[in-house]
Amino acid sequence: MTKLSKVSLKMSFLAVKVLTLTAIPFTLISLPINRFDDHSFTLCLFTLLTGEECYGCGMTRAFMHLIHFDVIGAYNFNKLSIITFPIISYLYIVEYLKTLKQFKYQLSISFFIVFFTMLISVPSQAVAQPEDFKYIGLIRIKNSTSFSYQLEFNINGQTISGRSITNAGNKYETTASISGKIDLAKNNLSFTEQKILSTSVKGESVPFCFVSSVLRLKRRAGFDLYEGDFVGKDEEGKVCATGTIYLTRKNAIMADSVNVGNFINEIRDTIQERKAEILATPTLTNTAINKIICVNSAVNIKFYDSGRLDNDQIAINYNGETIVKKIVLTKMGYNHIFRISPGKDNIITIKTLNTGYYEPNSVTLDVTTAPGVTKVFNLYAESNTTIKIQLSVTE
Repeated sequence: MTKLSKVSLKMSFLAVKVLTLTAIPFTLISLPINRFDDHSFTLCLFTLLTGEECYGCGMTRAFMHLIHFDVIGAYNFNKLSIITFPIISYLYIVEYLKTLKQFKYQLSISFFIVFFTMLISVPSQAVAQPEDFKYIGLIRIKNSTSFSYQLEFNINGQTISGRSITNAGNKYETTASISGKIDLAKNNLSFTEQKILSTSVKGESVPFCFVSSVLRLKRRAGFDLYEGDFVGKDEEGKVCATGTIYLTRKNAIMADSVNVGNFINEIRDTIQERKAEILATPTLTNTAINKIICVNSAVNIKFYDSGRLDNDQIAINYNGETIVKKIVLTKMGYNHIFRISPGKDNIITIKTLNTGYYEPNSVTLDVTTAPGVTKVFNLYAESNTTIKIQLSVTE
């Protein structure tokens, strides 16, 4: 008998049991209350042998009356029914829920087996088709200029293979093969150019510089950018260039004719604008106690993620007492009223529990320092960093 057959057989038995346990109370309720009141026939062995009723006689009739909410009638048939009925009802419900849980479990197991069987029946070569990726951006030479740069590759497991395109669309366009690895958990992409596949450079003796780089996925002003330093080496292995690479994934709404330079410049402009906004907002430090002066002794503070939601988590303490052990930051945020007490340090301790999906951990605080006055503070830190804020009332 196959595993699926055994599971199906057990599931059928449980299904019958669930239906039976469900049907019994509904059947008894649908019957007349006096359905079993006729005592001309009995199955009680004690009564059949002695002609006398035992302590259990009348229990069925009593239960029937209790099911119909006739307590007095049940008491007249058997006084013990008032005690035994709740106990048996409880055991019945427990058994019913247990059977129902087993049935759901077996049902999920059968679905899993069917799904797994269908999955392994698919040809392995169809399942393992690599996914194609395309990234566009800039390669910036240190102390020099910038060029458009593209990566086109597929992923097979953690291995990538494909090509790079430098100066796409102009007379110096050059395509090289690449290979490397990608770690989606750590958001790392490493690659090395192997050899020249094609080039538009004609009639010139130009040594090609093969790039090797490790890029880290970062969130910059609303954009997901792979960013990292590179080292370029010529065919003899000598370093011929160093600098930085910026890449963002090309999506379906970008036309193939998109001007990469203009696109990256827009990203850079947005980043600069975002940096200006950040610089205009005070940033809390983790090297000293940050002091915030308030008008009232009750200070409302909202902790939230003003950027992209990436599972940033923090813990909050106040004067040595835990306010929240762990909270995942959202746009709605977490509000708490801190009360400034004389004779106490009134220190809020914020501990970053992770770096989120995109490092660092970023927290924005809206502090109500006075009625109708809210000051905004930013916090950027690696995991397991402690930031302290001391609240005080203005004199």
